[in-house]
Amino acid sequence: INRLSYSPFNQYFILQAMGETGRYDDAISSILDLWGGQIEYGGTTFFETYRPQWNAELDQNGPVPNNQAGYTSLAHPWSAGVLPWMNEEILGIHATQPGFTTFEVTPHLGRQLTRVSGSTMTPYGKIEVSFDTNTGDCGVIVPEGTTAKIGIPKVEKEITSISMNGALQEIKQQDETFVYFEVSGGNYQFK
Repeated sequence: INRLSYSPFNQYFILQAMGETGRYDDAISSILDLWGGQIEYGGTTFFETYRPQWNAELDQNGPVPNNQAGYTSLAHPWSAGVLPWMNEEILGIHATQPGFTTFEVTPHLGRQLTRVSGSTMTPYGKIEVSFDTNTGDCGVIVPEGTTAKIGIPKVEKEITSISMNGALQEIKQQDETFVYFEVSGGNYQFK
């Protein structure tokens, strides 16, 4: 690994490649090492450069080694790029038409992450999602005036039945990763 791979800005592009190749477990481990390590270190913002071994060698919030330019920014905005990636790839919320008139919710939890929840603000209101692969509980709030394709993650399991808002649903569309439902504005609880 070269020096550039420790820059959160450059690591963001590595995460994108991991997502595109389905390596979500590796991506989540990288996030925990690089961005989680900064939080363990005591960071309240994301750094320009960070090496996970700092946590073993420096006191919490101790002075960090200087970068090549003679300083290291400890409040570097581009390093927060992991947050939209996590929202779009891990939580799975992404627009399929401008302004979120249509969107998909296809969470990629990997093997080690068993539950996620979060939201995305749109011009139509807030999209809210939660998925728990241990309990099988999933919830999605779809703003009025929009349409969503929701992917219930299989996470290497076979889904034999799904209820939506308490009513058993026929499984019409699926692939090896998700069981899909298309819905319009409303609050949907899946089990």
